[in-house]
Amino acid sequence: MIFDFRTDNSGEAQTGLTFCNLLQRSGLNRYKAFIFGLAVLLCANVSVAQVEEAPGREADKRNKETASVIEEVIVIGVKRVDRSLSDIKSESFVTKDSLNFDALEFLPEDSIGGALDQVAGSVAVVDPTSGQPRFISLRGFGAQYNSIDFDGIAILNSSANTRGARLDLFPTSLIHELNVFKSVTADMDGNSIGGHASVRTLRAFDGGNRPFFNSKLQVGAYDHDDEPDGSDPSYRFDAVGKFTFGNGRNFGAVFGLDAQQHEYSQDSQRFNDGYLPADGMDVPERDSVFNSIVFQTDIERLNGFAKLEGQISNKLYGFVSAHYFSQDEIESRNRTGLFIDPAEALSVSPGMVTYWDSQGLVSFVDRFRGRETVLTSLGLDYLVGDDSLFTLRASHSRVDLDTVFEQSRSFVSRAGRHTTRDDVTISYDRGAIGVSLPDPMVFSDPGSFVQEGNTGGTFNQFNDVDDALTAVRLDFAKNIHPDSAGFGFKTGLSMQRIDRDFDREVFRYRAGRAAQAAYTLAVNNPSLDTIDTLEKIFIDRDAYWEFVKQNNVNTGTATGDDFKPDIYNFEADYKLLEDLYAGYAMLSYAVDDVRVIAGLRAEYTDVENDGFIAKESLAGRNTTVTPDNVNYSYTDLLPSVHLVYSPNNSLVIRASYTRTVARPDFRDFAQRSSTEAVVEDGRSREEVFLGDPELEARRSDNFDLGSEYYFQSYDGFVSAAVFYKKIDNEHFRQVSTALVGGVTVETSQVRDDSSAEVAGVELNFIMNSLDFLPAPFNHFGIHANYTYTDGEWKMPQAGGADRVIDGLRGQPDHLARLKLRYRWKRLGVDWSVAYRGDYFTGRFGDTPVNDVFVEDLTRITLSSFYRITDELSVHFAARNLNSPTYLEVAGSNSDLILRSIKPEPSFWLGLKYRI
Repeated sequence: MIFDFRTDNSGEAQTGLTFCNLLQRSGLNRYKAFIFGLAVLLCANVSVAQVEEAPGREADKRNKETASVIEEVIVIGVKRVDRSLSDIKSESFVTKDSLNFDALEFLPEDSIGGALDQVAGSVAVVDPTSGQPRFISLRGFGAQYNSIDFDGIAILNSSANTRGARLDLFPTSLIHELNVFKSVTADMDGNSIGGHASVRTLRAFDGGNRPFFNSKLQVGAYDHDDEPDGSDPSYRFDAVGKFTFGNGRNFGAVFGLDAQQHEYSQDSQRFNDGYLPADGMDVPERDSVFNSIVFQTDIERLNGFAKLEGQISNKLYGFVSAHYFSQDEIESRNRTGLFIDPAEALSVSPGMVTYWDSQGLVSFVDRFRGRETVLTSLGLDYLVGDDSLFTLRASHSRVDLDTVFEQSRSFVSRAGRHTTRDDVTISYDRGAIGVSLPDPMVFSDPGSFVQEGNTGGTFNQFNDVDDALTAVRLDFAKNIHPDSAGFGFKTGLSMQRIDRDFDREVFRYRAGRAAQAAYTLAVNNPSLDTIDTLEKIFIDRDAYWEFVKQNNVNTGTATGDDFKPDIYNFEADYKLLEDLYAGYAMLSYAVDDVRVIAGLRAEYTDVENDGFIAKESLAGRNTTVTPDNVNYSYTDLLPSVHLVYSPNNSLVIRASYTRTVARPDFRDFAQRSSTEAVVEDGRSREEVFLGDPELEARRSDNFDLGSEYYFQSYDGFVSAAVFYKKIDNEHFRQVSTALVGGVTVETSQVRDDSSAEVAGVELNFIMNSLDFLPAPFNHFGIHANYTYTDGEWKMPQAGGADRVIDGLRGQPDHLARLKLRYRWKRLGVDWSVAYRGDYFTGRFGDTPVNDVFVEDLTRITLSSFYRITDELSVHFAARNLNSPTYLEVAGSNSDLILRSIKPEPSFWLGLKYRI
């Protein structure tokens, strides 16, 4: 017996201990198995105790507030615009957590990525330089391990490399409901090792035929926005509405608009390279560059959405919709720092080094990202009889992502050379990077900075990514919905095509030697009023580019370190067609308190990929570029079994086994190989990049067990779940160094022969109001969740020994969030504390000393509103109140800083109008 849910004490103990035995047989060690069994036992005890405390309560508090069961199945609309979280969760066939309209309405977040960050077990993957929540991690699994749909329609809004959907473009104003499935049924995308997220937009028939309109205007102030070019205001305007029309009100329309602008700055410090052991301690690598950086970010976003719907007698429902998403993001990196050569260290002590004859270093890097997404879709639901439903979904989207990357030459200081005036002491232990200078003016006077060398060029890179996604799916379901009894089944077919064209162009302007030698930082007219000790020096972009282009001597045919068109312009290019064909069948049986769902999904993936092999030789610096065309396919069979046991209206217990996949990142299989010859400090080396042109998906066997208790007298629930995943064919990039023919060869190679195991516990508690407490405490509510993961990633190494990492890339051991709500009459206040533990970034060094990790992070957010009238309210929000610092660390003990970025708080005030 695996599961025994008897309510006597012996039964509870057997549930936990027997499941422990099962987990041990699955490969978990005794410690992990005991933790899992203890979590299940605790969950069962809490649930049973709560059931015994609530005898005689009404038989079905969880009546759905839908127009009817069949309306929920056919997805015409729900009676209320805002369904309760308890209703949403309890209806599910699998473990699921959600955000409803009420929760979304008062979130300070302005994108789907930020909203999903509020769901138990999920965390936004925030870009540290822009501060935007671009991707979502589910149970610690990054975007490439998860799938997402938009009203049942697949979306592709990826970056240049990962296939995970970029979520910072989708505004929260268009969302009606967010659902995160921790385990998946056969009708969901198989690319769901971490889980599946589903976005439901507002529908014209939600809330019946009543019109609905919701709009908000906010202005924002960032605490750090006083740098040059930081004078534009930050604001947000969004509106969403719906109405029905026609005879019988059988037609409806939904529309939405979102416009935003954000402008702010962030301070950062970093070592550009890693660490190496020396004299029994870790010190920066040779030729490391320490930089102090200001990131200036300007984001402008525009989104439009429209949907036309129709229904006939609750038997036929259809819609057509169009989305337009546009975002321009300009990120400027203004640098001033110290050039550090560890070979010239005067003294070394743990976490501290003093360098002789250092140089000041000033440069800038500008990155522009322009993205446009057009998504068109249609859907049709047709009800046959009373319980059979045909569903058709089709969509086409185009994504155009243009990236421009511009980098200036470096200006280095010469004043004080070869004197004690330019000795620099750097401390770089965990916590902060410290800089001590005998004479700060050596590194701050723009008159002392001249261009580094007299032959270098200015780097320019242009990336163009054109994506097209076409998706079609047809489903048929009979008697398979939350209230169905007896046998039911669902089956379907789907096709999805990704058509991607990635093109990179690189060019370097190069001024003549005499002009370069004469062009100093002082000539460039920097913002002198910002210079104070080691304050940042902002180079005038217009003046710099005018000089560079007027004095350019690079004809575009030169080779060598200055300009390598073949290597840079072909090594990353590829054209990709990826076709995914899927079919599934699932059978459901429900009787009394038990429902069982079993399914099988088959996915066939066919890849046609055109790329290049680029190789540059040290001798003569000759480059050869060879086209390389690959066509390959693979098939995945994905079984799943789900058990739902609900002995009463308060308690739900779920167990499931699923097999899922995670398809490879584009860069890992689409980009072929390149060999670049490098000569540095008189030493020659070759840098080799190798992709895997026949890389298949990762595969995972997943076990989930959970329990939920719903409070009958209060609006809320408590839930607990344990999970275990065994992942094969895991991908990783191995970095190795070898001496070949007297030349050092550094190789970065994609491999798929690693494996991983991940076990975890997830707890969730939601109570919107503590009605059982005396006033004023009864006006408070609590939303709290916690996720713990214990992972082990094994990568084979030369010589047969495995390299072991604690957890997969981007997978923290701990995720937690505590939100305190207060609602009294017309006033509402939410205070939220979110914690994310440390994790491995996935950036491997050639030795473990240079593996890169991210430190734990805590974020504090405050949001509030006051209803002036039933329609009009004023809102205030404050984000990043504690100024959390993002830290990347390395070293033999993972306690030495590589990079730190400190986002400052922002404050938002606005009005909201709703009818």
